[in-house]
Amino acid sequence: MSLEIITTPLEDANGYVDLEEANQILATLPDAQTRSWFNESLNDLKKKKLLITATRIIDENFTFIGRRSINEQALQWPRAYVPIDGIWPSGVYIADYVREDVVPSFIKVATADLARHLATTDILEKDPIDDLEEVQVGKIRVKFNLGNNDTQIPPSVLSTLQKWGHYQGNVGKEEAKVTSITLSR
Repeated sequence: MSLEIITTPLEDANGYVDLEEANQILATLPDAQTRSWFNESLNDLKKKKLLITATRIIDENFTFIGRRSINEQALQWPRAYVPIDGIWPSGVYIADYVREDVVPSFIKVATADLARHLATTDILEKDPIDDLEEVQVGKIRVKFNLGNNDTQIPPSVLSTLQKWGHYQGNVGKEEAKVTSITLSR
């Protein structure tokens, strides 16, 4: 099966960084951090899936400053009116902006790093039903437990992106899940 990572700012884009560039980025990290990525059991198809998944997770969990460069683009980046140094705590923007026709390096680094982190989980093989603890159809009863969120964004990714956006997701906490729904008459 062939899978293409499309990094152009079009309606069909699905990734911020391609496999070759992700490998180059991750090769600069210490071996202990990248062992899971360069492991022989992780083939190129799985790596591409992880890079696409990492892109989706970043897109769904961050609200970035600036605006999309092209209204019809599928992903949040590239963006226009994004200060090179991000937003300062005082809310003051500087005058130099990130190029609005490319995905900046900090987004590529964060995506590769998140994909590397996801490689240590079983996110590609995990069945969403695995977290289900209880379901009852007669008189509808649903009960879930608290579980760990396998798609948590690690602190290294969060610290890379926090100057350019606000994280809207779940960092280092257990995911809140429905604990009980009961319908009685």
